[in-house]
Amino acid sequence: MAINKDFVVKNGLVVGGTLTANNSTGSSGQVLTSTGSGIYWASTPSGSTNLTYSANTSSVTIASDTGADAVILAANTSIAGLVSTAGQTFGGIKTFQNGIVTDTFSSLSTNTLSFKTSGTEKLNIDSTGYMLLTGSQFINSGGAPDGNAAFSSYAQKTATSNNSSIVTGAEILSNLYTGAFNSTGEVRGIYSMTQGAGLAGTNVATLTGISSYIAENGSGTVTNATGFDSTFYGTFQNYYGFKQNPISFGSANNAYGFYSNLSTGANTFNFYAASGAKNYFAGNIGISTTAPSAKLDVVGDIEVNSNVNLNSEAITLATTAKTQIASFTAASFRSGKLIVQAYDSVTGEVQVTELLVAHNGTTASATEYGVVYTGLNALATYDVDISAGIVRLLATRTTSNSTQYKTSETLMVA
Repeated sequence: MAINKDFVVKNGLVVGGTLTANNSTGSSGQVLTSTGSGIYWASTPSGSTNLTYSANTSSVTIASDTGADAVILAANTSIAGLVSTAGQTFGGIKTFQNGIVTDTFSSLSTNTLSFKTSGTEKLNIDSTGYMLLTGSQFINSGGAPDGNAAFSSYAQKTATSNNSSIVTGAEILSNLYTGAFNSTGEVRGIYSMTQGAGLAGTNVATLTGISSYIAENGSGTVTNATGFDSTFYGTFQNYYGFKQNPISFGSANNAYGFYSNLSTGANTFNFYAASGAKNYFAGNIGISTTAPSAKLDVVGDIEVNSNVNLNSEAITLATTAKTQIASFTAASFRSGKLIVQAYDSVTGEVQVTELLVAHNGTTASATEYGVVYTGLNALATYDVDISAGIVRLLATRTTSNSTQYKTSETLMVA
């Protein structure tokens, strides 16, 4: 028999003194094991079938009956692959730094995978493939997440030269390839469901489906800040940049399809339609009124081409004294046509009068014509004057019956 080793024992070896392996005598409880190219002393686990592993290798086979931690990895240690055979429950992997457990992931059962940091579960994947994030999750380092956020994304890019690149905090791409059949479903890029105040006695001040917060942070200049930006590519039967569906499963005391509350400013617009496309409103439109009674209901002045101003006023009086019933600013308007309706609420009589009014800044003049009334006599007479820069229309009644005056004003801008 050819022997190519320095020392061979065939029928057993009894050592009465100290056995040295790989220049080490080992410690209490350790056993000899082989790496395939030599032997060394290794510790045996107590109370479980755990395997302590500290060297790199392409694969390792682990069997555990207790569900305890199966592999313990020292710092800077890696395993190329980990395979769980049928019927096995994987206990977990722990990584150590300076003797302290830093991160773990484990299987709570054969169908669930759990990731933990410092002993707190942060990610759980169940048998259906659903992924549950617990606590405040933060993707991509660079800042601190909101303490009340279930998911937080942070993107930061430092520009090194002039460019038009885009920094995206969270990007979602939804594709539906229908093939040779028709899809009656819906492809959603982002779906938000916000629920609150579900229990008796629970109150929530505000529920927000999607909230956008934009801030300029630093001394630079932001040219455009956009809370919501929508761009469509392709061919569609109907394209909605923004769509508000009817309220379902409930009601609201006040409902606003679109609500804007910007502060007043020289170049501030609550709603700005920049293109020359048509605008369609099916319901009544109210300007300075929340209860429009016509397709266009305006409380205040209407100015046409910056030359003509339309306005109306109403007042109820019960006096025979000459009293102001309408007025306009002398510096803003030089002349106008006034139509006055007087209604006696006691007798039911009506009078309509048309007046042309002009002024030169100090004196006002009027011509009254087209007087129509339903009774035997006119209800009132009219006069004009200027007081403190205001052109006034004055009415005088023959009785003190309660009388309602409504004046329609078409004024020429000065």
